[in-house]
Amino acid sequence: MEHGGHRHRDGRQPLAVAAPITHRVHFFYPGYRFPGALASAGLTTPEFQLTTASGVTAQMDFIEGGLFSPAANTNGLTSFTGGSGAVVLDLSPWMTTNLTANAGVPSLVSNLNNLLAAGQLSAAAQTNIAGYVGNTTNFPWSAIPTDTQMRDRVRAVAHLIINAPDYIIQK
Repeated sequence: MEHGGHRHRDGRQPLAVAAPITHRVHFFYPGYRFPGALASAGLTTPEFQLTTASGVTAQMDFIEGGLFSPAANTNGLTSFTGGSGAVVLDLSPWMTTNLTANAGVPSLVSNLNNLLAAGQLSAAAQTNIAGYVGNTTNFPWSAIPTDTQMRDRVRAVAHLIINAPDYIIQK
């Protein structure tokens, strides 16, 4: 069967199942309900068909490896794929005293929330992240902050946002 007459030279067809229906097609049911409290509340959660515990854990590990590599670098550049510089993330625009000081951390969280999660992080999540990162027991802060202190706070905020449930399942 052809789909609108479009067939690749190798015989593949757009939207065609590669083999008999026994293979998994990469679509999800819009009426899917994740078992438990969400289903009991009558909520449909099709995104949970694509989000698994092992997938989220793998994502968290990958992001951590990218955000915190190379460890000794204090210029704001981080590198995915083992610090080789193949995929680089530049955090330096947020490594300012105004954004990384205790009073500025909520603005840092807000800025990165808008950039990384399209502003979808809940107010409670933003408050929790700002409180954790602004705590000088967790992230020491000097009267004149060092590049390492500013870098560590920006990395922490980015890491916590990217691993927040509001980011993992964006609406």
